[in-house]
Amino acid sequence: MQKIMYQIKENKKIHYILIIFIGILLSLGLTQIQIRETHDGSLHLIRILKTDELLKQGQFPPIITPGICNGAGYAMNLFYPPLATYLPLLVKMFVPTYMLALKLFGAICIIASGISMYQLAFQITKRRSIAFFAAFFYMIAPYKLANVYKRYAIGEFMALAFIPWVFLGLYNLFKEDGKKHYFIAIRSNWLNA
Repeated sequence: MQKIMYQIKENKKIHYILIIFIGILLSLGLTQIQIRETHDGSLHLIRILKTDELLKQGQFPPIITPGICNGAGYAMNLFYPPLATYLPLLVKMFVPTYMLALKLFGAICIIASGISMYQLAFQITKRRSIAFFAAFFYMIAPYKLANVYKRYAIGEFMALAFIPWVFLGLYNLFKEDGKKHYFIAIRSNWLNA
């Protein structure tokens, strides 16, 4: 029995499976929400639709989105990180609707936030059980879930999914051997517009 408990407490694979399972449970509510009724959801839905339309017309990068704001156009993609646009479009390649793509992207970000926090907490504490609980509490943080369910603020919940990797790079740079400092540049670049 002690061997089983030790495996559950210290096995990285079990922890990742549990984090993914918890992320799926936290994402089940996405099947019920209407993204258009959230605070920012309709803006992101229009932004993804129009960006896909412009990409199909051959415009890259699609900065100015014509045909909205009474025909004047708007620079929607100027104010959001590129991955907040292109990752949902990548998901859209595998699902039938833009709405479903945005919901799946929200679920992916919830799971990614748990994985990234697990990696950060383990690097700092060197204890897998503490890393698992840190990931769990980070995933269920009310502000993060409100960004998904109430606001559908895609930039914020995507940033919250990847920001632990930025701190992981900083920690490695200042407290470890510094060989993984590239985490800072790669992950912070993902978050910038």
